[in-house]
Amino acid sequence: MGARHGIRIELCRQPSWAAVRDKLLSGELDAAHAFYGLVYGVQLGIGGPQADMAVLMVLNRGGQAITLSNALSDAFGTGAGAGVGEALASLGRPPVLAQTFPTGTHAMWLYYWLAAHGVHPLRDVQSIVIPPPQMADALAAGTLDGFCAGEPWHAVAKARGAGRTVAYTGEIWPDHPEKVLACRRDLLGVPRELIEAHIDAPRFFDGGAVNYPRVSDGAWFVTQYRRWGMLDADDVTHAIAADVHQTALYREAARAASRCPPTTCPPRSATAASYLAGFPIRALT
Repeated sequence: MGARHGIRIELCRQPSWAAVRDKLLSGELDAAHAFYGLVYGVQLGIGGPQADMAVLMVLNRGGQAITLSNALSDAFGTGAGAGVGEALASLGRPPVLAQTFPTGTHAMWLYYWLAAHGVHPLRDVQSIVIPPPQMADALAAGTLDGFCAGEPWHAVAKARGAGRTVAYTGEIWPDHPEKVLACRRDLLGVPRELIEAHIDAPRFFDGGAVNYPRVSDGAWFVTQYRRWGMLDADDVTHAIAADVHQTALYREAARAASRCPPTTCPPRSATAASYLAGFPIRALT
């Protein structure tokens, strides 16, 4: 994929998102397919070492979900008709819900969804990090009450008879960004060619606005970290996101790859209020 752009791409599978973070920091990985939230966690020094990071392009959008155990799924809407809060309270103990990385997208989708239903994600539940391949097993064993992750783990849980999907992340934020191509900001020498190679793979990417690294998308994650007390309120949201998102580099790479880059790619809505109003599931104030 990279040969025609003068680079050799070696794919290195990693055992966990924490390993991706650590190897980006150490330089063992030059760039990575990573959570939006992983990039921002490192940029902001939340829960680990700080390093200036760069989002080069969006690699995928949507496609994640929340699955609960059968007992909770029955209590929530389909059986007794209880709301999320009542269903979780029926356990008689704090529910144990898993996500994949403390600042990752799955944690933020899960927290937002819980809060939208009046459940405080840091006080009312026990949120833990486990690798997705272990989630269905933990749900079947009864040591886990639910999880937020990508596929195929929801299908695995259903096939095991361990739980059912109760929400899709597209309901929380339609067409939301999920994974990005990211690197440390001090390694921005090669990434133009790397972006070109990805844009030049039309079976996976269309090289246009879908992959464009919108600053407004990154700013959303900063607002969530502030909301949950992970970040000081004094930090300037838009300035942080503008530093991380390499929009000029993306447009330059798109032109070099003979693709027509978006001349402008404005935020999803003109105002913050109308932007948030577009979310079918809204956080409670």
